[in-house]
Amino acid sequence: MLHSPIIFRFYGRPFVVLDTETTGFRSDDEVVQVSVVSHSGDVWLNTYVRPTKQMDAKAAEVNGISEDVLRCAPVFSEVFPEIRKAVEGRVVVAYNASFDSRMLQQTCTRYNLPVIKSEWACAMLAFCEASGNSKWAKLSEACETAGIEVVNAHDALGDVNMTLGLIHAMGAASSNAYIQSSVAEQEISREIISRRPEETPEVRFRDPFQSSRFGVISDSYRR
Repeated sequence: MLHSPIIFRFYGRPFVVLDTETTGFRSDDEVVQVSVVSHSGDVWLNTYVRPTKQMDAKAAEVNGISEDVLRCAPVFSEVFPEIRKAVEGRVVVAYNASFDSRMLQQTCTRYNLPVIKSEWACAMLAFCEASGNSKWAKLSEACETAGIEVVNAHDALGDVNMTLGLIHAMGAASSNAYIQSSVAEQEISREIISRRPEETPEVRFRDPFQSSRFGVISDSYRR
């Protein structure tokens, strides 16, 4: 069961899921694809972005985005208003949120655009907690563990859809765990309440005003 207390930080609240594909992984790299879906799965944004620098060969091998596709795409400053509309002031969940938030921020800076203010949450950290895995797991591995079909991996839209499925799987498991825990606590409470007085251990409380290791406390402190 993929139960994760981290999931309750955002699950049950309106949130969006975001994923980016980038020219690379360094501090001077930028976004080349961004996708955003709502918590109910509606696609709010999915677009390629024409970068100002050439894509790193390793990044291109991972995401499969060609130069021909990017050549016809809008530049980031043209896409920025739509990104801002989709995520500003919202809870934004991403698989490896530290990476996506950094890439989005440094691309904004590259184009002299304001940083978009959002509350970020990480689905990867939630999965690691739920699975008991201390190592960062790939999104495809997490989905396979949760029984979610891996479709269009390393495409931003494919990744947000898989991330959303993983979030809902963890949310359902965590909600069930919470309900089971609550039921168990209620049963214990009912058992204690139903005990006869002679079955309930007597608990004695010491009056703190009678004495202390510092001596008798003055009556003036009782007021």
